[in-house]
Amino acid sequence: MSDTDVSRSPNASQLHSWSIVFAILALPILSYPLAWNHSLPHRFLLVLPIAVIYLIVMLAILVLHVREGESFQLARIERALLAVLGVGVISTMLSSNVSYSISAMVLLLANVSLFYVTSTWLDLHFSRRLTTAWLVAAVAEAAYALWMKAHGDFPVGTLGNKDWLAGFLAMSAVVCLPLGTAANRKPARLIAVGVGYLVMLAALFACHSTGAWLGCGTAILAVIVRILWTQRRMAALLVGGGVLIVGVAIALLNVTRLEKLWHENVRPPIWKGVLTMIVESHFIGTGLGTFTYEYAQYRPPEYFARPQATNLTDHAHNEFLEIAAESGIAGLGVMLWLLGIVLVRGWRGFTASAPNRWLALAAWGGVIVLVVHNLFDLNLRLPPNQTLLWLLMGLVIRCTHTPSPEVAPALSPRRKPTPAQVAADEKSAQTAARMGRLITMGSSLLLIALLAYTHVYRPVMADMFFRKAAIERDHEKWEPAMQNYLECLEHDPFRVEAWYRLAYICTKFNETDEEAIKHYLQVVEFAPDYGDVNTNLAYLYLKRDRKRDAIPYLQRAVETNPYNLTTQLILAHVYFDLNLSRELKGEVISILQKDPQNAWANDLWQSRFRLEKLDSTNSPPRTRKGIRPRTPTHPQR
Repeated sequence: MSDTDVSRSPNASQLHSWSIVFAILALPILSYPLAWNHSLPHRFLLVLPIAVIYLIVMLAILVLHVREGESFQLARIERALLAVLGVGVISTMLSSNVSYSISAMVLLLANVSLFYVTSTWLDLHFSRRLTTAWLVAAVAEAAYALWMKAHGDFPVGTLGNKDWLAGFLAMSAVVCLPLGTAANRKPARLIAVGVGYLVMLAALFACHSTGAWLGCGTAILAVIVRILWTQRRMAALLVGGGVLIVGVAIALLNVTRLEKLWHENVRPPIWKGVLTMIVESHFIGTGLGTFTYEYAQYRPPEYFARPQATNLTDHAHNEFLEIAAESGIAGLGVMLWLLGIVLVRGWRGFTASAPNRWLALAAWGGVIVLVVHNLFDLNLRLPPNQTLLWLLMGLVIRCTHTPSPEVAPALSPRRKPTPAQVAADEKSAQTAARMGRLITMGSSLLLIALLAYTHVYRPVMADMFFRKAAIERDHEKWEPAMQNYLECLEHDPFRVEAWYRLAYICTKFNETDEEAIKHYLQVVEFAPDYGDVNTNLAYLYLKRDRKRDAIPYLQRAVETNPYNLTTQLILAHVYFDLNLSRELKGEVISILQKDPQNAWANDLWQSRFRLEKLDSTNSPPRTRKGIRPRTPTHPQR
C-alpha cells in the first residue's frame, strides 16, 4: 500500500488525521441532527450527507497536497479500489435510472476517498485520539438510547432504528478494545473506559438485536483465535472448533424454531425475489442506488403472506445480495476482492513486531461485526455504519502497512547532459509542474462548488421541505402539505416518495384528481409497482368512471399481492360492470377459493353462472390454509 510518512508532509498528514477523528464523531452524532430532540416529529427525515461533506473537505485539502508536491503510488489495494469505482461507473452508465445511480456513485466516491485517506495519510500517533473519539460517540449514542428507553420509547438513539444502533454499538465495543490495553497503567483512564463499556453494553442489551450480537460474538471469537494463533495454534483450533460445534448443536436443537422462523419471517421471500432480480441483470445489475425502485417488480407474491409484510421493500436485508442486485456479479466480485484483501491483511498484520497490532486487530474485528450483522440487516445502506465500514477497512490497511524497499533508479546509458541541458530540463519541469498544480486546484475548486450545491445543499433542502410536508399532512393541512411537497420536488425532482405523497394529497381535492393521476403515473415511470401505486391509480380511474383504464392496474395489483381480497373483489366488480364474463369467472373462482363464504361472490356464481359448487376442473390450486387477505383503504398512504 502506498504510504505517506509524516515527515514528508506534516501539515497534510495532520489535517487528514484530524479530519478522520472529526468524521468518527460527526457520522453517528450529526447524520440525523434533529434526532437529539426527542419531541420533534419526523426528526429522522432530515439527513446530513456527512460522507459527501468529507469528500468536499478532502478536495480542499488536496490543494494543500498539490502545494506540498505530494505523490501518489499505486499498489494492489488501490487497484481493488479502482476496480470498485470502475464497476460503479459502468453500473451507473447502464443504470435503469441514472439519476439515482449518480447520487449513489457520489456517495461511493466519498466512502472510497475516506478509505484511501485513512489507509494512506493517517498519522498513527493519532490512534489514541481516534479510539477515544469513537468511544465518546458510542457512549453518547448509548446514553441517549437508554434515556429513550427509560421514557417509554424504543432505544433508537439518533440512528432511527434499534437494530442499526445495535450494529453501531457492537462494532464500537470491538473497535475501542485498544483503549483497555493502553489504559492498564492508569487506573483513572481504565475506570472511565470501563464505565463507557457498561453504558454501551446496557444499550446493546436494550436493543434486543440478534444480528448485532451474532456479529459481535463472531468478531470476538475471531479476535481470540487470532491472538492464540500467534503462539498456541492448537489452542486456537480447539477454541474455534469448539465454538463452531456448540453453535451447530444449538442450531440442531432449535431446528423446529428455525424452520418456523424461516416460514414466518419476511427475509426468505425477499431474498428469493432478489435472486430473481440478479438473474435478470446478472452481470452489471440494475444500477447503483436503484434497489428500492426496481425490486417491487421481482418481489414474490408469498411475501405478502408473512405477518411483517409491508407495501414497500426498500432493501434486501443482505448486503452481498443487494450489491449483486445493483451492480451485478461484477460489482459483487470486486467488492469481495477488496474485502478479502482487508481481512487477509488484518489476519497477517497481527504480529509481535507490529507496533499498531492492537488497533489493526480491533479495526479488523469491527469490519467482521458489520459484515456478519448485515447478512441479515441493512444498516450498511445508511449512515453512519456504511461510511464507518470503509473507514475501518482503511484503518486495517494503514496499521498493517510494510514499506516497500526503495529501488535506486538505473543509470541512463546516455551521455552526461551538459549544464545548459540540465537547466533547460529543470525549467521545463518546473513550468509543467506549475501548470499541473493550477489545473488541479482549479478543477478541485469547481468540483467542490458542484458537490456542495448538488449533493449537499439541494438534498438537505429537499429533506427540510419533505419533513414540513409530513408534519402538515399529519395535521390534515392539505394545502400547505401540497406546497411543501412541490418545494421538495423543486430541489429533488426524482424523489419518488414525494411524488407518491403529493398524489395522495391531491386526492383530498375533487378538482385535482387528474393531477393525482398524473403524479401517480410519474411514480410508475420512476418505480413500477412502488408501494400501492397500482391500487391507488385504479381507485382514481374508477372514481372518474374510467373503468377500462383501471383494469391493467387492478390486474397488476392482484398479481403482485394475491392475498389482498379487497382489490380482487374490486377487479371482479369492474369485470361484472363491463360484462367481461370470462375474466369475471376466473376472478370469482379465485375469490371463492380463498374465501368460500364470500356472499357477493357466491351470489354472483349462482346467478350468473348457475353452478352449485366449484367445478374441480376449473378450480385453481389450493392456497395455504389460514391465509386471510388484507383489507386496505383507498387510496393508501
